[in-house]
Amino acid sequence: MNGMMTLSCLVIALFFYRFSRSTGDRFFQLFSTAFFVLGVERIIILLSGGTKETHASVYLMRCVAFLIIIWAVIDKNRDAGRA
Repeated sequence: MNGMMTLSCLVIALFFYRFSRSTGDRFFQLFSTAFFVLGVERIIILLSGGTKETHASVYLMRCVAFLIIIWAVIDKNRDAGRA
């Protein structure tokens, strides 16, 4: 299950990266970065044998990823308000 989560996070990151390259939109770049961080977090869990799910570094990486997503949404709404 962890492997599927890892692969899906990395595929989603590549999906958003492709859109960011074609549109040049920072929103997609930030989402790509957030899902890449979540994918790396899952790789760390896989390499630790699945026993480090509650380790502080795992929660810190998740927090960083979710803060990036919040930042992307706020930034996108701020840009939409200027247009």
